[in-house]
Amino acid sequence: MIPDEKKAIQYARWLAERDAMPLPEHADTAIEWAEPMMRSGVRLARIKAVTFSGERYAVTVYLPGWDYDPTPMKGPPAGEP
Repeated sequence: MIPDEKKAIQYARWLAERDAMPLPEHADTAIEWAEPMMRSGVRLARIKAVTFSGERYAVTVYLPGWDYDPTPMKGPPAGEP
């Protein structure tokens, strides 16, 4: 497991706890990757969701901001029309 996956699982567990989503006990985890297109035309591999699968049910937690694009927007400087 790569460090990003470990962080994503920890974050998904925290989100589930915060939102009172019961996760299966002794769950297997699956990572869902995506490659959003940035404004610069580059595709970046990002973790979109984590699924916790148990014997009787599964819960998928989508990570907020997984498709965030840090590329500056083109246009006039802030405050100018």
